[in-house]
Amino acid sequence: GSGGSGTLTVTNPGSAALASWKVTITVGTNVVDLWNANDSITSGVLTATNLAWNGSVPAGGSAQPTGGSVSGSGITSGQTFPCAVVP
Repeated sequence: GSGGSGTLTVTNPGSAALASWKVTITVGTNVVDLWNANDSITSGVLTATNLAWNGSVPAGGSAQPTGGSVSGSGITSGQTFPCAVVP
């Protein structure tokens, strides 16, 4: 297999700061290990939420509250995964 590491960036286009965040990321059969986040994988979808100390995302800004590693067949450098911020 192959793998790598990266950073999760949470962007807040709104006019009010966020006190917490939750994202879902489609990872398929890849193995993902996030640092500094609560995470779980169900049916190939990773759900990640902030910890008590890293939930803040400024209005109109972004934060990189966590990073992680990914391993699996076909992982390439610079690869991105579809994700969504969950309200």
